[in-house]
Amino acid sequence: MRLNTGDKIVYERTFTEKDLNEFAELSSFWGKHHEVPNDKGEYLLQGLMTASLTNKIGGDYDILVYRMEFDFVNKAYTGRKLICENIVDKVYDKNGKNFIDISSEVFEENNKTVLKAKLFGILLDL
Repeated sequence: MRLNTGDKIVYERTFTEKDLNEFAELSSFWGKHHEVPNDKGEYLLQGLMTASLTNKIGGDYDILVYRMEFDFVNKAYTGRKLICENIVDKVYDKNGKNFIDISSEVFEENNKTVLKAKLFGILLDL
């Protein structure tokens, strides 16, 4: 499927404590603030784990993302559903390549924004 300006791609995921621990193990990204639950038994997600939702579009649509800008607005926790909305801002040709600009927003099931992002990439013809 070809992406076009204005397209909206949505992903949803609820990260678990197991996901958090596996991510920390694979990335060697630990921190006490990710290892101690809050008073509700939830664990703070790593920012890059949350940001991975914005990058799923790259794998699904064969986009080589060359620049990412993230604004982590609020904390995200295990056990809460996260929704990522990707909006294609622009698709354009430059030097014979198809470039794409995407705006992403990740928010919790209660509509509280946790992350805003801009992605810039090249649509690969595979």
